[in-house]
Amino acid sequence: MVQAIGVTRPGGPEALGELDLAAEPIGPGQVRIRVTSATVNPVDAMVRSRPRQDEADEVRVPGMEVAGVITEIGPAADRAFTAGEAVMAIVVPSGGHGGYRADLVVPARSVAKIPAGLSEVQAATIPMNGLLDAAALEAAVLPAVKDGGTVVTVRGYRGDGTGRIRVAPVFVRDYAEAAAELDRLAELAGEGRLTVRVAGRLPASRAADAHRSLGQRGVRGRFVLRFD
Repeated sequence: MVQAIGVTRPGGPEALGELDLAAEPIGPGQVRIRVTSATVNPVDAMVRSRPRQDEADEVRVPGMEVAGVITEIGPAADRAFTAGEAVMAIVVPSGGHGGYRADLVVPARSVAKIPAGLSEVQAATIPMNGLLDAAALEAAVLPAVKDGGTVVTVRGYRGDGTGRIRVAPVFVRDYAEAAAELDRLAELAGEGRLTVRVAGRLPASRAADAHRSLGQRGVRGRFVLRFD
C-alpha cells in the first residue's frame, strides 16, 4: 500500500486525511517516482472541495507538482532516465492519482532531472507553476494590459468581452507532457535565472495546515509537503 493524502468526501482543509492506496501499475512510456516533496497550489483546494462527480471520484488526491527519485522505468519511455535519479514532475490529478502520494506513476515526458544545486523541495515548486504562471488574476490583470495587447490566462478565463485586448486561455493538460519546456525550466533554475520560492515545508500529515495557508495574504512562494 502507498501513503497518500486526500479526501473521501469534499470539504475544507479539515477534509484532508491520510490514505492507504494501492500502487499504480506502470505502462509504456511511464516512470515510477518515489515522491519526497509535493507542492501545495491553489488549484489543490479546488480538487479537494469540488462536488463529487461519480463513484470513480470517491477518493481524490490533490497535487500537481512533485519531486523525488525514479524507482522504475516502463517500456518505450523516450526520456533518458535511470533508476535512482532525482527528478521533478508535473501531475494531472484524477481520482486517487495526484501528487500527494508517496509513490506515483506519470508519463516520462512529464518529468525532468533536478538541476545541480537545487533541493527536491525547491524543485517541486517548478514544473506546473513554471509551465503556467498560476497567478489566476483573471479580470484584475486586464487594466495593466495596453489596448491591442495580449494576456495569457489560466482556468479558461476569456476576458471581459470588450475586445480591447486579446485573451489567450491555456490549460495545464496542454502542457503536462511538454518535455522540452520542462527541461528548459530546469536549466534556467539551475543557472539561477529562475527564482525558486519556498514559503515553508511541512510533513505530509499536516496537509490541512498547508491548505489553510492558501487563504493567507502576503505569502510568497509555495508550501511543500514532505513524504519521509
